[in-house]
This record gives sequence, C-alpha cells and structure tokens, in this order.
Amino acid sequence: MKGRLLIALVAGLAVLGCSQQAPTDSLPSHPASDTNTTSSSQEQSVSFVGTWKLQITDDLKEAAAKLNQPPPEIALEAHDDGTFDLWGRTANGEFEVSGEYFVQGRRVTLRAKEVDGRPPLLQSEDDPRSGTVSEDGQTFTDESGSIWKRSQE
Repeated sequence: MKGRLLIALVAGLAVLGCSQQAPTDSLPSHPASDTNTTSSSQEQSVSFVGTWKLQITDDLKEAAAKLNQPPPEIALEAHDDGTFDLWGRTANGEFEVSGEYFVQGRRVTLRAKEVDGRPPLLQSEDDPRSGTVSEDGQTFTDESGSIWKRSQE
C-alpha cells in the first residue's frame, strides 16, 4: 500500500499537476476534441496526439536527491481516439495510468480511468488534471509547472 500511495503522489504531483483541477462538468462531452474544434475564443485546437516525455528539471532532481532516489522517468502516449497511456518508473517500481483527454484550444485536460489496471482509489488519482500546449505544439506544461516535450521518435 505504501508503494501505491507513493506512486499516486508521483503521478498526482510531479506528473499531472497539483494546483486547481478542471471541474468535471466543464469538460467536453467527447474526448480528443482536438481537430476542427474551437474554444470560446475561437482558437483552433492543437493536436495532442503523440508521445510526451517529462523533462527532469533541477527542482525534480533536487527533490529526488533529498529522498535518496533517482528522478522518475515518465512518458505519456496520447492516442487519436481521445485516450492516453502514461507509464513511469520511480525508485519504488513501475506504474501505469490510462484514461481519456480533452482538448479545448491549447488547453488539455486528462482524466485517469485506471491506475495500475484498477479504477482510481484516491481522490488525487481521480481528479482531472490540465495543462497547456505551447503555440508550436512541442511542449506541454501541466498545472504544477512540469514540462513535457513531444518525442520525435
């Protein structure tokens, strides 16, 4: 259980942000609204489809060092059907999160449906998480300030 709580903490804080979550009722009714849709400002929605890798910042390295652990390795694969798979490795093992995402303009909201093959158990696992894709579509910054880079692989 301790390992699952740490994984939830890493996934909730370092991975998908820890500030305000998007209210569930504000999400579009269909995931992956990332083609030919507009937000209230009539901004064209960006494509979120592809592989995104968490950039290990100095702050994340420092936090891991204080815990006497290596920094996490985390990647997210966004599929064109509005689903995503996120996988990562921490000192306590590997974890997987799957769910759906919604795109409005450059804002992307992710909602977990499974954490390690089970429905989310903790509120922090269940809450939607949001972030913004850069204008060039190459970086995604989540609400905690973590930066994800689009993989060119």
